[in-house]
Amino acid sequence: MKNTFVPVGVEEVFVLMCPGHECTRNPATFAKLERILAEPDRKALEIVTTIADEKRLNVRVYNVSTLKGKIRARLKGVQTTPTIIIDSHRVEDEITREKLLSAL
Repeated sequence: MKNTFVPVGVEEVFVLMCPGHECTRNPATFAKLERILAEPDRKALEIVTTIADEKRLNVRVYNVSTLKGKIRARLKGVQTTPTIIIDSHRVEDEITREKLLSAL
């Protein structure tokens, strides 16, 4: 069974609890911090999980926003996300279904 390594970036954004309401005059009181998956990483992860389900691949996802995830990514030579590693094959930058299938 092939192993697939997927480092992903997580962004932090502030979200107003009740946008458009009078309480937004003091947003520090009514804002919360949320962590979201970066859009290119979200798309890549969606493609990877679809192919993994079809081909019964083992997928490991690492959050490079954490120290542990950064270390794992660096040990595998990952400099940027999205990067997908399938055994010894590496797919970087724009992740497409065709690129991933050709790496299998």
